[in-house]
Formats: sequence, C-alpha cells, structure tokens
Amino acid sequence: MIEFDKIECKISDSAFVGIKKDFSDGKYKFFLPKGFDENLFNENDNLKKELFYKLFELQKKYMENQTDYKKREDGISQNPKSGSIEEKEKPIFHADLALFDLINSIDDTEILGLNTKITKSDDIDYSQIDRYLDEALFAKNHAPIIIEVFKKNLTLEVYPTDIIGLYCYIYTEILNELNLENESYIKELAEEFKNKYLAPHASLFKNDNVAEDCKDILEKIEKSSLILEEFQKFYDAIYHFLYHRPSNQEDGIIAGIDNFYSIWEELCFNYVFNHFEKYIKFADVGNTKFQNKANCFDRMYCKNFNENDYPFQIEFNGQKTPLYPDLVIGNLYKIEIAGNVYYELCDEDLDLKDFIESYKDKKDFYYIGIEENIWKKLLNRFTISNSLNKKFEKVNSEYNNFTANNKEYVCISTYISPNNKKIINYPKENEFNNDFNWLQQNLKIEKIETGIYDFKYRIYNSSNCKDLKYHDDDKINKKDIIKQRIYELALNPQAKSIFVLPGYNENDILITDSKEICGITIQFWNFKKLLEEYLK
Repeated sequence: MIEFDKIECKISDSAFVGIKKDFSDGKYKFFLPKGFDENLFNENDNLKKELFYKLFELQKKYMENQTDYKKREDGISQNPKSGSIEEKEKPIFHADLALFDLINSIDDTEILGLNTKITKSDDIDYSQIDRYLDEALFAKNHAPIIIEVFKKNLTLEVYPTDIIGLYCYIYTEILNELNLENESYIKELAEEFKNKYLAPHASLFKNDNVAEDCKDILEKIEKSSLILEEFQKFYDAIYHFLYHRPSNQEDGIIAGIDNFYSIWEELCFNYVFNHFEKYIKFADVGNTKFQNKANCFDRMYCKNFNENDYPFQIEFNGQKTPLYPDLVIGNLYKIEIAGNVYYELCDEDLDLKDFIESYKDKKDFYYIGIEENIWKKLLNRFTISNSLNKKFEKVNSEYNNFTANNKEYVCISTYISPNNKKIINYPKENEFNNDFNWLQQNLKIEKIETGIYDFKYRIYNSSNCKDLKYHDDDKINKKDIIKQRIYELALNPQAKSIFVLPGYNENDILITDSKEICGITIQFWNFKKLLEEYLK
C-alpha cells in the first residue's frame, strides 16, 4: 500500500505526473503537475491521496475516450495512432502498482463462480438447461453461471471463504476510493468479511491498523489451510497489494502519466467545448476526445472554413504548409478595471450594464449592483477609490458574516441579488453619484473579435522578454512568442493571444491568476475545476 503520509510532494520538472523515485536523493516522491503548490499538498495527506486516485480516474476516463489505444506486455499503455501528432506527444500511462493489479487482474464472474455452489434438485429438468444459456454469465474459461433463471428450481448456497472475503473487502474499499461501481454480491461478501474479522466501520484507507489486521488474517489463512489452485491468484493479488514494494525498474516509476501535456490539452479542450463550442472558429482536436470533429487536415476543426481558405498556412516556393493553433475562438471580452486588464470568454454577449447597475427604491435609497466576479476583482486585486475601498471592506465583512451564519436575511449593506450582483446601498444621493460615476469611468468592457489560445504545459518564469530563451521545453520561450505572432498576422481582424498554463485552487474558479509577457496574456486555469468537469 502507498503510505501517503510518508511521501513528499514535489513539482515535476518534466512531463511526468505521479509517484516515482527522485534520483537526486533516492526517495520516492509524488510529482505534482506544473502550477501546483507543493507546500499545500505536503501539509495535507488527504489532498495527496485524493489527487492520486483522481489521476487513476483520469487515466480510465481518458482511455475510454480514445479508441486507438493498445496494451503493451510491460503494463504500459500507449497511443499508436500515426499522423501529424508526434510520437513524443502521446501520453504514456504507467501502472506498475499493486492497486491496479488487484482491481484489473481478476474477473468478477470468477468470484461468483468460486462462491456459488449449485446443488441438484429433483425438480430440475436438466435436459432443458440449454434454453437458458443466453441469459447466463460466462467466466473466463467460458463456463456458464446461471443465476436468476433457476432461482425457483435451483438451491443456491453461497460459501464465502476467508480468502475470497478478504479479497472482496480490499476490492470494495479500493472501488469506493475511486468512486467506481461495484457488484452487489461482491459488496455483500465484503460486508460479511468485515463483520466477521474487523470493526463495523473499519476503513482500509483511513486507519493504518486495518491494513495490519488484513496482513495478520492473510498470514493465518496461509498457515492454517492449503491454498487451492483456483484461489492462488486471489492470494497473490492480496499479498502483492498489502506487501507491495516499489520495483527496481530503471525509471523508478510506481504509477503515473508521462507526456502529461497531451492530458492538459484534453482537459482544456473539454472545458471549452462544453461551455463555448458555438464560438469556436478553429481547434486542433487531433488525438483528443473531439477528434471526430476534425474536418481540415485530419486534425483541425474548422467552422465555416475548408482547407482551401484555411488562413494559417505558410507558402514557400509554391508549397503551402499548414500551421495548427490550439484554439481560435470568438466572444472574448477585455475587461478593464482602474487601468488593470484581464480577458475572459463569455457564453453570451455582454455590455457594461451586465456588470454594474444602479437602483433607487421608494424610500429614496440608492443602490449600486456589481457583478460578483467583478466585485471579487475590485476587492482583492485592484486599487480602487478611497470612498469605495472603505465601503468594500465594510460590505465584505458583513457579507462574510452573512454567509457564515447561513441565515436568510438581507445584510445592512449588501446581499446577492437574483441576477448575481453584490449590492451596496446609499442613504445619500451625492455619495451614490460619486461612486457610480467612478465605476463607470474606471470599468470598461470591450468585445475582442478573436482570441488565439495556446494550451501549454509549462511553467511561468519571467515577464521580461529579454530573459526568454529561444527554445526551452519547460518554460515559455521565444519560439512560442514568434509562433503566436504568426497566428495573429494570419488573421485580419483584431486578435488577442493567450497562453493557458496549469494552476491550482480549491475554489470553484477557472482563472486562478493572470500575467503578461511580450504583449501576450498568460492565464492559469484551475486544474482541479478542469479535472472535475472531465470526470463528470
């Protein structure tokens, strides 16, 4: 078993994410995706465990979405699809881990077959048994197991042996951690075993003593009984899981995903297609779950374009060579607050009144309504007027008290209106006019014709163009900037280039931070939010 409390987390300096040996000190570490906060995970073992199991779910989901994968004998899966995507860009999944062996090595029907004894009854006409084979379950050796159709005539006696019970208990605990479905009869066998040998609420992954208890039980089984051949694989799977130690492979990998940049692109595309598909103009969907949408050059999704009028091509000596931007999309908005600028995709057309509004009630009280996302930016990131700043501090304090107490009443100074705006009230018209005029002058919104997005699995290193190297696989480099400028020149209308790098935040937000480099905006998208959406 993996002891997460003893594994240190470290930001990966390569395209690998998962657990492997750090050859600088010989210790096994959990290498986190770029953009994460290693201190946050080192201080919270539950976060480590949750992320590790989410990565397993991610692998499973990704494999389901890809139809052209094959298994290699060494336990590593790879994408053999040839074409325009380079071999090195294909994700490689490493599964040299007892946990994966245990849940993948044994067919569920084998458990049912070993634990179900069908006894003869004088009322059964065995000459008619062939009529029910189409409703039978079949084990790996093709032996039929007929359950429901013979319920009235056959006597089913379930004999859960201790070794099968232990296997079902561990199997069920793992599936619960991975949020995967389990067969009812396996859960019943697991529950019977737990009630017989363990405490009613025993949890394998939340109590270290349970793992030790399972080891003791396995040892007693081995000493007190002969392990029959048909039970040997169950015994081996349990033993490998409970006593697993990292193998001595040269790369030192226990489990994880290599070439993670392809996974990062998949997560980003999934979010964009789910929320903004109608605004997409071009998308490089090759080797993603959306590759069936490709209608240009076998990899590009082109809306209202074909290969003849495709704008991203370089011509030399009469020969055209296509280029492939990750994403070209409309409905991008430039929002400026007090001289600070940020960019966001929107799922509908917007104007200034969607962000700020003024109200007046029958008692001559004046109100300013501020859209919640704008509110947060005004409050947390930008320099604002002294008058508003004091009000924001007061309003935010009252709002936090309001939400913390979870009471249904309107605070003195603020509440969330039905259209998701924070409201500030004013007993005096002159104060209202001063603040509302300031907001109108300092809050600007402009629709950008086109956004050119590049999903990059890199780290942000510097905002100074002079510091950039021409080529650097790990950081933003000059070649990235040049390529983006070519994409901009290929489009006549106004275009804005945006690099999307991984970030991490526990809150339900998409953009965790924003930077600028060489006139290109760098946005950090929340890996947690993208992953949760992908696993839905």
